[in-house]
Amino acid sequence: MKVAYTTVLNDGNHNGGSGISETTKKGTGIYFISYDTPFASSPGVSSTPWGSGFLCSVNIMAENMCEVLVTDLKGNPIDCGFAFLAVGD
Repeated sequence: MKVAYTTVLNDGNHNGGSGISETTKKGTGIYFISYDTPFASSPGVSSTPWGSGFLCSVNIMAENMCEVLVTDLKGNPIDCGFAFLAVGD
């Protein structure tokens, strides 16, 4: 089993973790996360925003990357740090 995790700052930089090669902020509330090595198949992923009043949605783009969208409770994109975890084979 493979695990990749990190915390992502609101500017798109990641802080520590394991199995993550790059994090990139693509726009307001839009972040891409790339893994050191691809998973054999799409992993299970979870993302939790910092603070209350925010939501994270995760789109698995491929075995080597995913997109995290952060919004406020009204659905408006917002820059916010978050914790990220991916688990798979």
